[in-house]
Amino acid sequence: KPPHMSSFPSMTRRDVMMNVRIPPLGIEPPPFGEDQIREITEKTTLTRENIEWTRKHWLDQEIKPDQKEHAKLAYDMLEMYKKGVSYATINLWIDYYSGADIPGNKDAIYNRSWARIDS
Repeated sequence: KPPHMSSFPSMTRRDVMMNVRIPPLGIEPPPFGEDQIREITEKTTLTRENIEWTRKHWLDQEIKPDQKEHAKLAYDMLEMYKKGVSYATINLWIDYYSGADIPGNKDAIYNRSWARIDS
């Protein structure tokens, strides 16, 4: 059974700003790299292969949006949160798996404003 939304993490503005992407202003997040992969694999059951599968799955245009494995992505994120992966790394992981680093990717997930979602 999925957790109730009130048990989801609450991130600070600094955490949320990690994946802000406003190209006209030249604001880009740092790249998702070995440091983040190491933190995820050391603290969770996720492997490099899991991380790469997630990106490949999300970016596969042959899979319709309603056929994507959203629950797996949510559980991966929840595991990272529960096992102490930093919010910055979780935000960069979202940026990476959703392909926000690919110009013109319409399915990317990233922050486009300075406001927190819960503000």
